Amino acid sequence: MKPLEDTSSTDWDLVMSTNVTAPFCLIREFLPELKAARGSIVNVSSIHANLTKPGFVAYATSKVGPSHLTYRLLTGVRLSAAAAGQHLQSHWPCALDDARCVR
Repeated sequence: MKPLEDTSSTDWDLVMSTNVTAPFCLIREFLPELKAARGSIVNVSSIHANLTKPGFVAYATSKVGPSHLTYRLLTGVRLSAAAAGQHLQSHWPCALDDARCVR
């Protein structure tokens, strides 16, 4: 993760090709088989598509793509998007910049 001014075009392209282009191409290529089998598609998004923090510009932008692919495609198959977020674990007490964190 890098701030915008440190993100190269190569960095940007890699993140976009992984998180946006790859799901698009896979859906396009397998759609006939998925329709025939009455299959379903699960795109992996992230909480960063809607709520992010500094330094996540490429990643956060790229995670909007799977969400929009999911909600904008009318494909004839079930579509879902999983948008996981950060979870505070007992072994990870300072994951959040929060008064609850042990210092």
